[in-house]
Amino acid sequence: MYIVCGWYTDDDVYPKWASRLEAMLDRLGEPHDFVRVPQLKGGWEINTMAKAGHVLAAMDRHPTKTIIFLDVDCEVRGQLRELAEIRGDVGFFFHPRRRRNGKPKIHARSATIALKPNAASRRWVEAWVRASANLLYGEVDQDTITMTLDTPGVTF
Repeated sequence: MYIVCGWYTDDDVYPKWASRLEAMLDRLGEPHDFVRVPQLKGGWEINTMAKAGHVLAAMDRHPTKTIIFLDVDCEVRGQLRELAEIRGDVGFFFHPRRRRNGKPKIHARSATIALKPNAASRRWVEAWVRASANLLYGEVDQDTITMTLDTPGVTF
């Protein structure tokens, strides 16, 4: 069993995207739970750092279900069951690239995250929440995800 979750701020843009995504999910018969929240003061980065807390809240609302956490500006083109059936505790997309000097760099992407309903995924989300509370200037949620990949006992 799984549920698609997400959050969005109450500005001028995101509610429209959330409605569009919910309509897509309804057409596909995908269960969903999206939460509208007030936009935080402090800019875009501050708002992205709130994502970990919203993921944890979704896990609290649906403790027995695999959570597929989506950004509301995404487009769902098919069934999401395969995401719910990941073998690890947590799943997301890694974006590898090269720096200007040619050295590799990898970032975890936070637009789509799958989380099994277990203690390991919760432990990782709690570590992500802590890392997000201690952000450095210019960091976003994807930076703090990358910094928590060493959470003990979690398979990605």
